[in-house]
Amino acid sequence: VVIPATFTSVINVDNAVCKSLNIIGTLTIGDSDTDRSLTVSGNVTINGGGVLQTVGNGGNTLLIGGNLVNDGTFDMNVGGADAEVTFNGVLTQTISGTGTTTDFNSITLTNAFPLVINRGITVDGNWINNGKSVSGSGLVTFTGNSIISGPSVTAFPNLTITGTVLQGVNTTVSGNFTLNSGTYRVNYATSYTLTIGGNYNQTGGVFDFNAGTSGVSTLNLAGNFSNSVATADSFSTIGSV
Repeated sequence: VVIPATFTSVINVDNAVCKSLNIIGTLTIGDSDTDRSLTVSGNVTINGGGVLQTVGNGGNTLLIGGNLVNDGTFDMNVGGADAEVTFNGVLTQTISGTGTTTDFNSITLTNAFPLVINRGITVDGNWINNGKSVSGSGLVTFTGNSIISGPSVTAFPNLTITGTVLQGVNTTVSGNFTLNSGTYRVNYATSYTLTIGGNYNQTGGVFDFNAGTSGVSTLNLAGNFSNSVATADSFSTIGSV
């Protein structure tokens, strides 16, 4: 399916399906506050000037079976009109492109092979990883009230926090971890491990090991530790570092 330049198309039916999607104009998921879904078994390509967005009452869904290449605007987090995105491919999937906006609400991983994140993305909702590998060189920024969850270890290339994030599964950051504002909680009624392969840099917010009622969490840090926050409670722990 190709959305040509100057065209604005709306998905106004349930369970829309296509093999691949090439957006030069604008494609909107949802209409008249009615939840809609779009399943793309192959690649989603958004060209420069192209827009893929969501509208409605926040119950839309987008399933991607191939790569996401965004050189335009990808926005699944538009006020109350959020769309949930699932990567469910049977081969390695990548997120790439040079577009200024690649904004997700919640992401669910059911893909068979790794998800490779090679660009910056923002996540305002939850990250649900069903035991799938994540790699790449990109930056994942959590901006809202989020839970990182799943049945086994999840991973990020580089991770930045500006919202409130609850880590509900063992988590690995292969690059740098940055806390600019908000709260990052590593413990929730059990013991979890956060492993950082790069540097820890905190310029604001609170890093909290005390979010749960039991358990002892562990932070494994391979790089440098930097905390420039003036308040003494910016780093709170009953776990081990």
